[in-house]
Amino acid sequence: MPMSPRLLRPRQAGGFGPRSIGSLEGWWDASDSSTITLVSSVVSQWNDKSGNNRNFTQSTGANRPSVLTAQRNGLNVLNFGGSSVTMNQSWTRQLSGGNTWIMVFSYQGPLFEGAERPLLRMDANANAIQKGASNAASTSRRNKIGSFVTNTAATNFFADQLSDVTTDWQVVSSVAGTALGHYKNGATETETAFSGTLPSTASTTLRVAEASLAFTQLHVAEILIYSKALSVAERQSVERWLGSKWGITVA
Repeated sequence: MPMSPRLLRPRQAGGFGPRSIGSLEGWWDASDSSTITLVSSVVSQWNDKSGNNRNFTQSTGANRPSVLTAQRNGLNVLNFGGSSVTMNQSWTRQLSGGNTWIMVFSYQGPLFEGAERPLLRMDANANAIQKGASNAASTSRRNKIGSFVTNTAATNFFADQLSDVTTDWQVVSSVAGTALGHYKNGATETETAFSGTLPSTASTTLRVAEASLAFTQLHVAEILIYSKALSVAERQSVERWLGSKWGITVA
């Protein structure tokens, strides 16, 4: 009899895990039911496993995501599909000295002409760091992710035009330090500069999905944020750990 995927999932204890690398600022894991608070079968709170208590919440019942049981590799994920479905939190530390954002998700459309749909966003007058999708003609219907580079002017915001908009599950990483690095399933993506604005204060809002924009299907499995630019070896260790856990092929 084959072993259950739950018994095969990577564990922190006795081996590698997100806490094996320092500067872990936030960790949200949809497969860990102990971090999920349900009210009337939808998610009112998604707790942070980093130890920093950065818990996502949603007070409006109609805007709460749902749990999809055993959706990916035998593990639960959260579905942010539906009108104005989002979760957010107050973020009181500005990530200005280098950072790494890693997200495991499946974006299944629909694609919106000429508009971005942020998947993971930090707000303060404008986007601080964004992972989104766009199908404007100029981007050839490609996904988009972006992040700021340390030690550059506040108007220098960089994005990747990812090479496809498949509905496959993806491990997407954005590393911002003295240089940028953007990766999809371990493969490097090329940056394209565009205008943006850094948060003006240390206090802002971090959200999953854009509150005013509806996704048909946005499945989110795991999110990690580090307050440093991970080294190549560190990034690859995290990406491969996530790939093994969620059944995603990572280079």
